[in-house]
Amino acid sequence: LSPDALLACDVIFVCTKSAQTEEAAEIISRCAGPKAVIVSFQNGTANPQVLRNSAKPTQQVLAGMVSFNVVWSKGAAFHMSIDGELFVEDLLGVSDPIVEALHQAGFCVEARSDMMEVLYGKLAVNMINAINALSGIPAVPMLNERNYRLA
Repeated sequence: LSPDALLACDVIFVCTKSAQTEEAAEIISRCAGPKAVIVSFQNGTANPQVLRNSAKPTQQVLAGMVSFNVVWSKGAAFHMSIDGELFVEDLLGVSDPIVEALHQAGFCVEARSDMMEVLYGKLAVNMINAINALSGIPAVPMLNERNYRLA
């Protein structure tokens, strides 16, 4: 698939690792249509702003968050390994059709006006993964154990 295919896209989901966001932003800026809506479905808190900095003035960039694990198996095949929701920044008139399309595709999705808080919450959960691995205790039981929450 050529980056030139972005010209025909009304909505572009960015799902790269954070280290590739600037490159993705440059390609989108160069190749996407002037009215494209860009949704950052990436871990981290800075990626939506990186995309906004490169976007055309007529393009909208929304923060998004994936609350479930996705495993890239082969080619364009992906596996949702646990149940969870998608969250999309609530921007009146922009996010509504995206949320509806994702619902129709079978995703549980919610528009949120507090996406920075959502992104920081996901960052905190991701940061405890190492503690989970070292302790051998899954996240929920670990969070229920007071001693793991002490600084």
